[in-house]
Amino acid sequence: YVFSSDSRPSRRISPKAARQTIQRTLLTIPSDLLA
Repeated sequence: YVFSSDSRPSRRISPKAARQTIQRTLLTIPSDLLA
């Protein structure tokens, strides 16, 4: 994952937590970039 800002290794993140993080990231993306 590209979430290098987190000090924890990405491999220790559970799939469920990873999905929640991705969903939060997508929600923060302006709709203009998705268009």
